[in-house]
Amino acid sequence: MNKRKAKKRRIKIYRELIEDVALEISLDTYWRRKVFDLAFGQMLLISYLYFENIPKYVRAYIVSHRLEFYVYKVYDRNLSFDDGLIVFGFCSKEYPNVKCYSGNNPNVI
Repeated sequence: MNKRKAKKRRIKIYRELIEDVALEISLDTYWRRKVFDLAFGQMLLISYLYFENIPKYVRAYIVSHRLEFYVYKVYDRNLSFDDGLIVFGFCSKEYPNVKCYSGNNPNVI
């Protein structure tokens, strides 16, 4: 497979999986605590290299495709989430333009 096709395939994998990663990480107590403790803009790596605490539903895909994502708290009033929610941002480490967001209630861990 040539480099261009390989890159397109890899981006497609990230795009297909990022919403599932965002959902699973946003619901997981371990990750919620870690992300809520971050300063706004500080990034935390979700990596195939450190998969022990990655939720099972997405772990196999992340490990088998050697994927890495960043999760971080976002301070952006332009994102449309309910008041009081903390926004978690998710992006591919390899392709930072592949991203999504989730709104999270800080009173629920």
